Amino acid sequence: MRITRSYKIFSIVALLGLLALACTLGEAAPPTEVSDNSDQQAIQTLQAQLTESAGGEVPDAGAPTATTAGDAAAGETPEPVATDTPEFTPTPSMTPTITSTATPSVPMVKVSQNTNCRTGDSTAYDLIGALLIGETAEVVGRSAAGDYWIIQNPDRSGTCWLWGNYATVSGDTSSLPVMTPPPTPTPSKTPTKTPPPYDWNGNWTTWVNDTTAWAGPFVQSGDSVNATLTGAGADWIKISGTLSGDKQTLTGTWEDSYGGTGNFTFQLKKNTNQFVGNWDSYSGAWCGARLGASHPSPCQGP
Repeated sequence: MRITRSYKIFSIVALLGLLALACTLGEAAPPTEVSDNSDQQAIQTLQAQLTESAGGEVPDAGAPTATTAGDAAAGETPEPVATDTPEFTPTPSMTPTITSTATPSVPMVKVSQNTNCRTGDSTAYDLIGALLIGETAEVVGRSAAGDYWIIQNPDRSGTCWLWGNYATVSGDTSSLPVMTPPPTPTPSKTPTKTPPPYDWNGNWTTWVNDTTAWAGPFVQSGDSVNATLTGAGADWIKISGTLSGDKQTLTGTWEDSYGGTGNFTFQLKKNTNQFVGNWDSYSGAWCGARLGASHPSPCQGP
């Protein structure tokens, strides 16, 4: 009988220890809900038996029992040791990539005003094209002075020289070659104006000293001119002369029906229908006209 009683007391103490351990564990984790009252009834029955046998109160199994440091030997679960939480290492933000605007590798040109394009760097060269507003052309060179660009001709194959006054060039021009213009075109020769042919042939009316009229045909043969001029009645004057190299001037001698002789000089005017002159070493005027031309004024010359 004593053994049975001792066994019950041991069972109750063990059960109380388990309850204490359950309370301790309950602090670390929330209690699991029990679906029925069978365990509670068993505890109450043991409490009643313990009170009856020992004659004293048994602590309420439902209240947690304080634990001491010695309880660790009874199987208390050690308090979890806190571990250092690693510091948060921020993820570096991505540095945005700067996209640069690419510079065209091929220099291009445009103009703010329609501009002629020539075979060289001045207006002395031939015009072979033009770059108009809104058009672009590739630049392949520059002049030594930097005032002309050599471009691909927008109007035909080949290149031409564009005046840079109205030009805007985009792209890298540092490697463009400096180009030398071709020789200036040889200007076409202005034709020499050929003077009208100085022809003395024809019927002339002449005036000696601006008053007396003598008329007759002049006959030119090579560099020589001869004539017989008649006046009033049977009077006459004969002349014989030699032409200058350009055949404009006639120089010679005269004689008349009165037996007089002398020298004369005539010069054909540009209109070739008049001449001016003098006789006897410029002592008097002698001039003439033909084909209906008027009396020269002045008469004396040249």
